Amino acid sequence: MKIGVIGAGAIGGLIGKLWAEAGHEVFFSSRNPQKLNELVSEIKGKAYAGTVKEACAFADTLLLAINYATLDEALDQMENISGKLIMDTTNPYVWNTTGGLERTLPENLSGGEVLSQKLPKAKIAKVFSSMAAKTMGERHHKKPQLVIFYTTDHSDVQPTVEGLISDAGLAPQYYGPIRDSLPIELFGEYSDKVLTPEQAQAMMVEEGKL
Repeated sequence: MKIGVIGAGAIGGLIGKLWAEAGHEVFFSSRNPQKLNELVSEIKGKAYAGTVKEACAFADTLLLAINYATLDEALDQMENISGKLIMDTTNPYVWNTTGGLERTLPENLSGGEVLSQKLPKAKIAKVFSSMAAKTMGERHHKKPQLVIFYTTDHSDVQPTVEGLISDAGLAPQYYGPIRDSLPIELFGEYSDKVLTPEQAQAMMVEEGKL
């Protein structure tokens, strides 16, 4: 699969690298693509670097892994995305002047819902947003598998999302439609919660989600 990674920081760099090593073609992009050459050179697989526009033109599927403060700037550069799956890892927090995190959306509104509203022609899946890159970096391809929750309104992309989570050496778990994204975003109920598939399903049974 051809995948475009928009934002190659901790999450984008890690997941993109794992996908390339699993056999996918991965195009990394950022505001400063020249800084991605070192990342690409270290990857064992088909990996490229360039602009956000180039990544969107290249890819069948996109991973949005940017700082939330740059969301609108990134969206302005995203072309050729109609009908494409966009896997959204972002969380609606920015750093304030005192060094703390400040929420940018109302408490009852998830980043996944907002992105779906901003990109109505794309197919959004909220994923990789509740687990730290460090934890995923330590736990991928290990037993028992680490669960990664996701939400989407599009049943036709669920096999692709689950396949890509699995290709990163992690265990996919569908949590519900995009409107249910809050618990699987940063500081939600499942934020940084290390669970096996059995534990995750047991918790969802308790919630009435399964």
